[in-house]
Amino acid sequence: MGIHMLAELWHYWSNDNLLGVPAVAKLITKTSFKKLTEKIHCNNNTKAVPMGEAGYDRLYKLRQ
Repeated sequence: MGIHMLAELWHYWSNDNLLGVPAVAKLITKTSFKKLTEKIHCNNNTKAVPMGEAGYDRLYKLRQ
């Protein structure tokens, strides 16, 4: 999606030859992508414990 940018996110799954990107559609379904993006969010990296320090959590961004 970073290489082949489209105006609307859902165009990647379009049946239109000019819009649809088969590589994306083969990788993940539109429904799965929507569910995934609903669950993932950005965190404040300044609150994360740095690697190598006590309390470091590799999955910090997923747990928040």
